[in-house]
Formats: sequence, structure tokens, C-alpha cells
Amino acid sequence: SLMLAGWLGRFVLAGSYSMDVVGRFTYHYNVILMLTALSSPLIANPIGPYVIEAYNTGRPRRSGDLLGKALRLRVMVIAPLLVVTIVCGNELITVLARQEYTAAGGLLALLTPIALLAIVSSTFEQVLFLERRTAVIGRCYVAAGAMQLGLFILLVPFHPYYGAAAAMNLGMAALVGLLWFFARSAEVSVKLALGRIGAAAALCLSVAWLVKGMALHLQPLLLLGAVTAATGVSFLAC
Repeated sequence: SLMLAGWLGRFVLAGSYSMDVVGRFTYHYNVILMLTALSSPLIANPIGPYVIEAYNTGRPRRSGDLLGKALRLRVMVIAPLLVVTIVCGNELITVLARQEYTAAGGLLALLTPIALLAIVSSTFEQVLFLERRTAVIGRCYVAAGAMQLGLFILLVPFHPYYGAAAAMNLGMAALVGLLWFFARSAEVSVKLALGRIGAAAALCLSVAWLVKGMALHLQPLLLLGAVTAATGVSFLAC
């Protein structure tokens, strides 16, 4: 339903503006999806069978601990990538695509919350899935998709990129909120505990902005490499 809302939202963009706007928005959104998908095969998929085994053998607390650890590890994997995306979004788009796509301004940075919200939503979804509450999961997705489409219709006329980004973020946030609400009563409890990772990411964001300010004279690829290196080193140090 969220995917369908995204497709229909592009029709809203095309009807209100142009296909060029749709192309830029879609490209930026796909870059965020690519970053989001990196952590799933590396962490979530290998840990998944152990989560199910613990639940099936009567250890729901163990399942919750494993889900919480998987969530934090996934956030740790993409946090430095998101920092680089926020600071050097235009440079990244220039290197991956072409200069014309940077006309969307800071769209890439505006879409970065989707990556974090997707990880959190998938964790709460797993909690409900363990208890076989698949109908609840379906209703949450349908409600969030309907809200996202409504927000596209309301917000896109005000601004092509900011309106669409707000609709995507708020739709995903609605999904997280709904899944969390129903997962509260589950036997499996997941602690997010993202404070230290968030503090490290905030420090790395400051370092990345500082390095970018010092390296503005470089070509986009070199500037992107310098910021990426500084972010990676500072995040590992944290």
C-alpha cells in the first residue's frame, strides 16, 4: 500500500508540475532506498532465524533482545552513510547521475528519515509477525498508505520536492506509530536504545560539515571522498 501510494504520488507530481520533477524526485528517493537496503542482508537476515527459534522455544525476551540488537546494528551501518548524504547530497547526485538532478536542492537530505523509519517499522512488524498478527500488520500498512497519498494531494501543490518529501516521511512515520501502538501489548519487547548512536552521528555530522567547509574548492568526487573518509573515521572513533 505504501508502494502504491508512492506510485500514485508521482502522478500527482506529474499533474501538478512536470515529468522532470518526477524524474528528479524518483532518483533521489531510489538512492535513499538503496542505502536503506544495505543493512538488511548484512544483519537482519542472518539474525532472523535465531529470533524465530527463540520465540518458538518459549524465550520471547531473547527474541526481543535479538531484535533490538539487530535494529541498533542496522542503524550503525547506515548512520555514517546518512551523514554523508545529508552533508554532500548534491555532490553525491552529481557523481551518480548528472548536474541537472541537483536542481531538487536538498531533497536527498529531506528524505533521509525514511531510511531510519523503515528499519524501526520492520522491527515492530517482526514483533507482530512472531505473534501471527498479520491482519494487524496489513491494516497498519493500508492506513499509512492512505495517509501518505492524502498528504501527497495536500502538500505537493505547495512545493514539488518539499511537499513530496514531507508526505513520504509522514506516511512512514504513521506506519511506525501504528505498528508500535499494536506491538506494545506483545509478549516480545524491543528496546530501541539509540541514544549513543544518535550522539555519535550528531558529532560526525559536525565533523562532516567542517571538512566540507574546508574542501569546497575540490571537485565533487574528491569532496565526497574527503567527507566520507572524515565521517567514517570519526564514527568509528565514537
